[in-house]
Amino acid sequence: MRFYSHEHAETEFNRIVEYYEDCRRGLGIEFAQEVNAAIARIIQHPAAWSPISKKTRRCLVNRFPFGNIIPTLPESELFEPRSKM
Repeated sequence: MRFYSHEHAETEFNRIVEYYEDCRRGLGIEFAQEVNAAIARIIQHPAAWSPISKKTRRCLVNRFPFGNIIPTLPESELFEPRSKM
C-alpha cells in the first residue's frame, strides 16, 4: 500500500501542528510523530481499521483527538497523486 495525502489534508495537518506547538512547546512535534506512527500502522495493516462507510475506514491517532481516513478502494480506482514541486 502506498500513502498519498490530499493537499487540503496537508494544510490542515500543518495548521494543527502549529496549534499544538502554540499550546506547549514540543507538543506539535509529538502530534506529528503520532500521526506518522498511525500512517505507518495503516500501511502495514490497511484493512484493520474501523469502517465508517462502504468506501472508507478510520485509524485513530494515539494521545490526540484525531483520525486518519483511509479509502477502501483499490489503488487502481483512486485518483492519481498530485506531483510534488
